[in-house]
Amino acid sequence: MTVQIPDTLALDNPFWQCSLLLWQNKALRTLLLRLQDEQKQRINLLLFAIWLAKQNKVIQTDFKQRRLVSDAWHDSIVSPLRAARKELPKLDVVSAFKSQIQACELLAEQYEQALLFKSSIDIQSSETENINFEARLRINLSTGQLRDSDLSLIIDILVRG
Repeated sequence: MTVQIPDTLALDNPFWQCSLLLWQNKALRTLLLRLQDEQKQRINLLLFAIWLAKQNKVIQTDFKQRRLVSDAWHDSIVSPLRAARKELPKLDVVSAFKSQIQACELLAEQYEQALLFKSSIDIQSSETENINFEARLRINLSTGQLRDSDLSLIIDILVRG
Protein backbone atom coordinates (compact mmCIF):
# COMPACT_ATOMS: atom_id res chain seq x y z
CA MET A 1 0.00 0.00 0.00
CA THR A 2 1.30 3.43 -0.92
CA VAL A 3 1.70 5.94 1.90
CA GLN A 4 -0.53 8.97 1.39
CA ILE A 5 0.99 12.43 1.82
CA PRO A 6 -0.34 15.89 0.90
CA ASP A 7 0.53 17.43 -2.47
CA THR A 8 2.45 20.21 -0.75
CA LEU A 9 4.62 20.04 2.34
CA ALA A 10 6.93 22.68 3.80
CA LEU A 11 10.05 20.66 4.61
CA ASP A 12 12.00 23.64 5.94
CA ASN A 13 9.45 24.86 8.47
CA PRO A 14 9.67 26.40 11.97
CA PHE A 15 9.23 22.99 13.63
CA TRP A 16 12.17 21.55 11.66
CA GLN A 17 14.34 24.58 12.45
CA CYS A 18 13.48 24.30 16.16
CA SER A 19 14.31 20.58 16.10
CA LEU A 20 17.72 21.28 14.57
CA LEU A 21 18.44 23.72 17.40
CA LEU A 22 17.17 21.35 20.08
CA TRP A 23 19.28 18.52 18.62
CA GLN A 24 22.41 20.55 19.37
CA ASN A 25 21.68 20.08 23.10
CA LYS A 26 23.79 16.99 23.85
CA ALA A 27 21.94 16.07 27.05
CA LEU A 28 18.56 16.26 25.32
CA ARG A 29 19.81 14.38 22.25
CA THR A 30 21.26 11.59 24.40
CA LEU A 31 18.04 11.28 26.40
CA LEU A 32 15.80 11.26 23.31
CA LEU A 33 17.93 8.59 21.62
CA ARG A 34 17.80 6.47 24.79
CA LEU A 35 14.02 6.83 24.92
CA GLN A 36 13.81 5.80 21.27
CA ASP A 37 16.04 2.76 21.71
CA GLU A 38 14.81 1.55 25.10
CA GLN A 39 11.14 2.57 25.11
CA LYS A 40 10.34 2.86 21.39
CA GLN A 41 9.44 6.53 21.84
CA ARG A 42 9.19 8.53 18.61
CA ILE A 43 11.66 11.38 18.83
CA ASN A 44 9.71 13.46 16.31
CA LEU A 45 6.60 13.29 18.50
CA LEU A 46 8.58 14.36 21.56
CA LEU A 47 10.16 17.21 19.59
CA PHE A 48 6.69 18.13 18.30
CA ALA A 49 5.37 18.37 21.88
CA ILE A 50 8.37 20.53 22.85
CA TRP A 51 8.03 22.79 19.81
CA LEU A 52 4.31 23.29 20.42
CA ALA A 53 5.06 24.28 24.03
CA LYS A 54 7.58 26.82 22.72
CA GLN A 55 4.84 28.15 20.42
CA ASN A 56 2.51 28.71 23.42
CA LYS A 57 0.38 25.80 22.26
CA VAL A 58 -1.06 22.99 24.34
CA ILE A 59 -2.21 19.66 22.96
CA GLN A 60 -4.10 17.45 25.33
CA THR A 61 -7.20 16.05 23.80
CA ASP A 62 -6.26 15.76 20.14
CA PHE A 63 -2.66 14.53 20.34
CA LYS A 64 -3.59 11.06 19.08
CA GLN A 65 -5.37 12.62 16.11
CA ARG A 66 -2.29 14.73 15.31
CA ARG A 67 -0.08 11.67 15.65
CA LEU A 68 -2.19 9.73 13.15
CA VAL A 69 -1.17 12.08 10.33
CA SER A 70 2.39 10.78 10.55
CA ASP A 71 1.91 7.17 11.73
CA ALA A 72 1.76 5.56 8.28
CA TRP A 73 4.81 7.51 7.09
CA HIS A 74 6.75 6.64 10.24
CA ASP A 75 5.82 2.95 10.19
CA SER A 76 6.30 2.43 6.43
CA ILE A 77 9.25 4.70 5.68
CA VAL A 78 11.18 5.97 8.73
CA SER A 79 11.23 2.77 10.80
CA PRO A 80 12.37 0.47 7.97
CA LEU A 81 15.18 2.88 7.05
CA ARG A 82 16.29 3.03 10.69
CA ALA A 83 16.12 -0.75 11.00
CA ALA A 84 18.18 -1.22 7.82
CA ARG A 85 20.82 1.24 9.04
CA LYS A 86 21.06 -0.46 12.43
CA GLU A 87 21.37 -3.93 10.85
CA LEU A 88 24.48 -2.99 8.91
CA PRO A 89 27.76 -3.95 10.60
CA LYS A 90 30.23 -1.26 11.65
CA LEU A 91 32.71 -2.08 8.92
CA ASP A 92 34.50 0.23 6.50
CA VAL A 93 33.26 -1.80 3.57
CA VAL A 94 29.64 -0.67 4.21
CA SER A 95 30.26 2.74 5.77
CA ALA A 96 29.38 4.70 2.61
CA PHE A 97 26.17 2.67 2.18
CA LYS A 98 25.29 3.15 5.84
CA SER A 99 25.84 6.91 5.49
CA GLN A 100 23.48 7.00 2.49
CA ILE A 101 20.78 5.17 4.43
CA GLN A 102 21.26 7.53 7.38
CA ALA A 103 20.86 10.54 5.07
CA CYS A 104 17.64 9.01 3.70
CA GLU A 105 16.45 8.33 7.25
CA LEU A 106 17.05 11.98 8.21
CA LEU A 107 15.16 13.19 5.13
CA ALA A 108 12.30 10.80 5.94
CA GLU A 109 12.19 12.25 9.45
CA GLN A 110 12.05 15.73 7.94
CA TYR A 111 9.02 14.65 5.89
CA GLU A 112 7.44 13.23 9.05
CA GLN A 113 7.98 16.56 10.78
CA ALA A 114 6.47 18.38 7.81
CA LEU A 115 3.34 16.25 8.18
CA LEU A 116 3.15 17.08 11.88
CA PHE A 117 3.80 20.77 11.20
CA LYS A 118 0.99 20.88 8.63
CA SER A 119 -1.36 19.31 11.19
CA SER A 120 -0.46 21.93 13.80
CA ILE A 121 -1.48 25.04 11.89
CA ASP A 122 -4.96 25.10 13.41
CA ILE A 123 -3.86 24.58 17.03
CA GLN A 124 -4.74 27.72 18.95
CA SER A 125 -2.21 29.49 21.15
CA SER A 126 -2.72 29.28 24.91
CA GLU A 127 -1.14 32.70 25.56
CA THR A 128 -4.35 34.05 27.07
CA GLU A 129 -4.56 31.13 29.50
CA ASN A 130 -1.42 32.32 31.32
CA ILE A 131 0.25 28.89 31.28
CA ASN A 132 4.03 29.08 31.53
CA PHE A 133 6.45 27.14 29.31
CA GLU A 134 7.18 24.45 31.88
CA ALA A 135 3.46 23.76 32.40
CA ARG A 136 2.83 23.64 28.62
CA LEU A 137 5.79 21.31 28.24
CA ARG A 138 4.51 19.02 30.99
CA ILE A 139 1.01 18.94 29.46
CA ASN A 140 2.26 18.29 25.93
CA LEU A 141 4.79 15.62 26.90
CA SER A 142 2.24 13.92 29.15
CA THR A 143 0.20 12.99 26.09
CA GLY A 144 2.71 10.24 25.27
CA GLN A 145 3.74 7.19 27.22
CA LEU A 146 6.69 8.77 29.00
CA ARG A 147 7.63 7.65 32.47
CA ASP A 148 7.40 10.43 35.05
CA SER A 149 11.15 10.26 35.63
CA ASP A 150 11.87 10.75 31.90
CA LEU A 151 9.32 13.56 31.68
CA SER A 152 11.08 15.29 34.57
CA LEU A 153 14.48 14.80 32.91
CA ILE A 154 13.32 16.44 29.68
CA ILE A 155 11.81 19.33 31.61
CA ASP A 156 14.97 19.75 33.67
CA ILE A 157 17.12 19.84 30.55
CA LEU A 158 14.89 22.36 28.75
CA VAL A 159 13.86 24.60 31.64
CA ARG A 160 16.71 24.44 34.11
CA GLY A 161 19.50 23.84 31.60
